[in-house]
Amino acid sequence: MVNLFVILSAGKGRRMNNNDVAKTMHLLNGIPIIDYIIDLILNNNFEEKKILIIVGHLKEQIIKHVSNKYCDKMHLITFIEQKELLGTGHSMIICKDYIKNNYDDETKIIILMGDSPLIDYYSIKNIINKHCEENNDMTLLTVNIHSESTSGRIIRDEHNNFEDCVEFKDINDYYLKNINKYDNKEEIINIKEVNSGIYVLNLIPYLECIDELDNDNAQNEYYLPKLPILIKNKYKVQACVTNTLPEYFSANTKNELEKLKLAK
Repeated sequence: MVNLFVILSAGKGRRMNNNDVAKTMHLLNGIPIIDYIIDLILNNNFEEKKILIIVGHLKEQIIKHVSNKYCDKMHLITFIEQKELLGTGHSMIICKDYIKNNYDDETKIIILMGDSPLIDYYSIKNIINKHCEENNDMTLLTVNIHSESTSGRIIRDEHNNFEDCVEFKDINDYYLKNINKYDNKEEIINIKEVNSGIYVLNLIPYLECIDELDNDNAQNEYYLPKLPILIKNKYKVQACVTNTLPEYFSANTKNELEKLKLAK
């Protein structure tokens, strides 16, 4: 069984306020953010690992750096360009043909965000194990937070099963569509379980469902967090809570990057 790690590293990182540096090339304690994720994969005991890096904005910076630093591991690493930056879901749409043509049905796809350098081995290993032990078709890793966060809220049903993932900017629209379930939208905002952006999924449901993603949302983007909602209509999907990730596990702004420096 091949573990295909897909690192999403195409975004502009507008909130970093530096258009001259690729988002995942910003330094955390002197090291590019993306290196932490690549090192995590290469330096730990994952079965038959391969890495696929989705690049876009300032792609040359990332490709040159990774190719130089990991020159002896490039047989494990492939780059795919996302020419139009239409969201994280679109990142997975554009690599569909490559994955279909190069990997078999037993492949496990592990999706990681390129701006999340605090991901640890045990979180990834545990979610892969959980995915396999529970015979899931897709598993998403979630984390409980205790402060304000703009991460997507995890909605669970009356049996505590995964039901939806609502992006922060779409909370008002979600509330209006589900007004009979909530007294006010603050109930949704106050949900503490949020999406980490880490997913494990089987190849077949990915190939079947990825093209069903649409951009009918506040940002007109293809949201990757909507993929588990599509997959659960046909397959088994679970949300798995971890306690090993800190609240600030990704860097979308300079302020968040500074907090990561203190946590690392």
